[in-house]
Amino acid sequence: MKTQQERIQKELKSLTRDGLILPHDVVEAARSPKSAMHDMFTWDDNEAAHQYRLYQARQILRTYVVIEDAAPKQVIRAFVSLKPDRQREGGGYRHIADVLSDEQLYQQMLKDSLVELRSLQTKYQRIRELKPIFEATDLIERQMAQTGEGTLAA
Repeated sequence: MKTQQERIQKELKSLTRDGLILPHDVVEAARSPKSAMHDMFTWDDNEAAHQYRLYQARQILRTYVVIEDAAPKQVIRAFVSLKPDRQREGGGYRHIADVLSDEQLYQQMLKDSLVELRSLQTKYQRIRELKPIFEATDLIERQMAQTGEGTLAA
């Protein structure tokens, strides 16, 4: 008996054309209740529309930027979502100035960023040119451990 993961992998592989899988084809295949992917989609159109609007709101919050007055001028994200906020019902975003001015929030953002860097390392570990970035991440984590600023699990 195949696992759910194996069934999904087989379905996705069957959708590959010229080395590509198109999202449209995945949705069409998953429409069938027999598809291993069927339950991974929201088929109620009203709920799907609501969830998509929430996705759009998150995109706005993730991409909205401000230009700092300091020289040289820098474009930075205006809002950030910290792990504890994402774990709350409905999630949430904080203004970057509030996070940067609060040591506890800043430390959480640092931990979150290191987790994201580790995720990128997992994804791109075969790219030799990125090795110095991953080594710098190792150094920062060692420094945090030595100063007792916490671990990435927090």
